[in-house]
Order: sequence, then C-alpha cells, then structure tokens
Amino acid sequence: MPSSAIKRLRAVVRDRGGSTAVEFALVAPLFLTMVAGVIQYGSLLFTYNGMLDTARTTSRQVAVGSDTPSAASSKARGKKLGWVAAGKMAVATDDSDPDEVTTEISMDSEDATVLPLLPMPDEISVSVTMAKES
Repeated sequence: MPSSAIKRLRAVVRDRGGSTAVEFALVAPLFLTMVAGVIQYGSLLFTYNGMLDTARTTSRQVAVGSDTPSAASSKARGKKLGWVAAGKMAVATDDSDPDEVTTEISMDSEDATVLPLLPMPDEISVSVTMAKES
C-alpha cells in the first residue's frame, strides 16, 4: 500500500467531525420518547386532579343540600377540565344512603391527555364519598 493511502486512511480514522451527529442520532429517540411520556402522563395526572376536585365539589353540594344529585351531576358534566371538552365525563351521584353521598366520574384516557401516544389505561375514574350534613 502506498504511503499516501495509509496517511489518508489514518486521517479518516482520526477524524471525529461526525461523532456528535451520530451520538445525537442514537440518543434523540430515547430523549423524545421520555419528553412525550412526561407530557402525556403529566396531562393525565392534571386531568385526574381536576376530576377529583369536580367529584369533591359535586358531593359537597349534594351533602349540604344546596343541589339535587341530578342538578349537581349535570353541572359537573358541563364543566371543562383544561383541554378536555365539556361533556366528555360520565358523572353519577348517589345519595340513596341516608348518611353519605357518593360521586363517581369517569372518562376515556385518550380524552384526558394532550398526546395520546404511549400505552395508558382505557379509562380513568375517581370516586368521592362524603358524609351528609344534618
């Protein structure tokens, strides 16, 4: 092999110019998947917290007697939770027990997130039971 070819081969082997691009190409998919997961599950938890607050408020309104179960459930169904459109929640309020009121809210998890990309449960739901005031 001529010495000039060996010198060129050594120069190619020592060249580190594209190593950053190769490292980025290897790391970027993992990093972007992690960012998408944080956004997705963060929005899911934000929606869950809003559903829990709505269920607590609905149970409280019925427990203190300021609303009937059907009126309180209707108000809860009409509430908008962040990016979740109003009417996407299934709300059930039960006051048949003389001592307590139970409100259950559920919705499809795809409606509860901004980026439904990663695997999630089919449905998210909350249940709040509150003692009635005399």
